[in-house]
Amino acid sequence: MSDHDGVERYFKIIFHEHEEGAKQIAKYAMRYKAEELVAHREPKFDRYAALGYVPVSELLLYGWSAVCGGCGKAISLHQKKTFKNVLTEGEDIWCNIDCFIKQRFREQKSNAYNNDTNQQPVQLEL
Repeated sequence: MSDHDGVERYFKIIFHEHEEGAKQIAKYAMRYKAEELVAHREPKFDRYAALGYVPVSELLLYGWSAVCGGCGKAISLHQKKTFKNVLTEGEDIWCNIDCFIKQRFREQKSNAYNNDTNQQPVQLEL
């Protein structure tokens, strides 16, 4: 997300009882140095604490932007022309049905490869 000064900024909602705890989680999840992180409370999102995340559709309503899980395109409500085709599911968002289908196909292909029970270990003789 770009701020009014044109600087790219990344935001993430982290649920924690203390600011320092949230910063430590963000430090590892986002790979930033603790001194680079700024944390503040957003009471309007407290109702999602049990879920562990704020649905992306809700974040968009508050002016946040998100990245399409299929093609990486930035999505926000300000893009009214393209927003009508957007699909959301929990924390995930896709700019259109094609990106959704492509990502799901990639996931299924990856899962099939990782869960292939027919693969047997082979011992090589040197």
